Amino acid sequence: MFRLTRVLFAVASPLGLAAIACGRDVVVGADAPDSGTGSDASGMDVGAGDDASRSTDGSSDSGADDSAGNDGGDATSGIDAGDGGGTDGEAGAVENGALSVGKALTSGGWLVAGYQGGSTGTEPTSDAWLAHVGANGAVTSQATVDLFGGADRADFVAPLRSGGYALAGGSIDAGRMRAFLRRSSDQDVMAWTTMLDSAQGGDSEALAVVEDADGTLVVGGNETSTMVPLDGWIARVASTGGVTFRTSVHFVSGGVAANTRVRAITLAGLPEDIFTGGERTVAIDGGITQVPTLLAFKGSDGSLSNSDDHVFSPDKSGSVLGIYPMPSSMLFVCATLRGPGDPGSVGVALVSQFFGGPTTNVYLYSGADPLTLGGCVPTSDNAVLLVGTAHTASGDKPWAAKHDLGTFMPAWTRVLPAPAAPRLLAVAADSLGGGFAVGTTPPPSAHTWTPIAP
Repeated sequence: MFRLTRVLFAVASPLGLAAIACGRDVVVGADAPDSGTGSDASGMDVGAGDDASRSTDGSSDSGADDSAGNDGGDATSGIDAGDGGGTDGEAGAVENGALSVGKALTSGGWLVAGYQGGSTGTEPTSDAWLAHVGANGAVTSQATVDLFGGADRADFVAPLRSGGYALAGGSIDAGRMRAFLRRSSDQDVMAWTTMLDSAQGGDSEALAVVEDADGTLVVGGNETSTMVPLDGWIARVASTGGVTFRTSVHFVSGGVAANTRVRAITLAGLPEDIFTGGERTVAIDGGITQVPTLLAFKGSDGSLSNSDDHVFSPDKSGSVLGIYPMPSSMLFVCATLRGPGDPGSVGVALVSQFFGGPTTNVYLYSGADPLTLGGCVPTSDNAVLLVGTAHTASGDKPWAAKHDLGTFMPAWTRVLPAPAAPRLLAVAADSLGGGFAVGTTPPPSAHTWTPIAP
């Protein structure tokens, strides 16, 4: 049973000194419930860079290796068996994972992205992976991406209104993780690949993408540098692959590097600004914790304009994993949370785009079984689907809820029955008020997905 709590309070929002959704598990705190993923559901989580640095690497890479083929070995729901999904525990089992999903705009099915290959998912034989999944849940075709001969990961897929899709993630090149953004046709023919490297020469990874009305792509992710261990970044990339700007984020809280990560991104407002969700490390009462954080950037040049790390109760740590524009200059955010007496909950909120404006609606999903959010997405019937994992006494279970935006109350919440499987990390909406959730099973990992009825 889940306890549902509704809270109303005003948002305070300190100005920053100088975030379509990414769906993934983020567990915060030293004693967070063990979902098998931790804060790096992709297995290659990085972050950090200096304040407002710009990348000059806007080159397109046409030499990357793509392979594609047909795979008819999938069911409408459950664990993917068509690609050696490693579900039988035998020696040499292959590690596969689904990290993102989008509604295919031409086929009526789904685009599912993640990784596949290798016994750990981090060796050179592990490649970024994209599957075309039909409306019935069966894989119709799939492709892999290997940019530099090392491990590759597709963290996000974005079907594009202008045609084709964008794939974002990270690739190992000579021991360094490099963020990439690739545009391909619906037939998996690459148009261009742009590297979005850390200006400090550290690791970087792209975690979220949103398409602007003019066809440009706005990307967010995390990076490392010699200055601080973990920070976020955003970039705007032209429809031809050139980088318009790239901005790194760096905060200091109580003399401690704030490690402000970006995990979700959206566009909103007139003129249109960029909003991100993630988490920030802050010093509170002599201790260090991670708090859900929103950032606002100017859409024209990517300069940081505002921040808010007071969306949820001050005793809650966690991360914002989804952010979407709403009417009346509001933003919907979903977050994975925990705190004193709360081993794991899911929070949703309506926040003013101006941060610190109107009172915020906040709703918490919690109960005896800790919850870890994977992702969220607005539906066609004025609601939001939430998916994640319930950590029960009998093991992890796939969890979902539908949150009504009119009442700001749950329409329903449930543990999904088999063959749906944990851990659900992302969700996309269909046209009928339901959706399609994807994820990664515990090791040895396999792709898993399931339709969700309205």
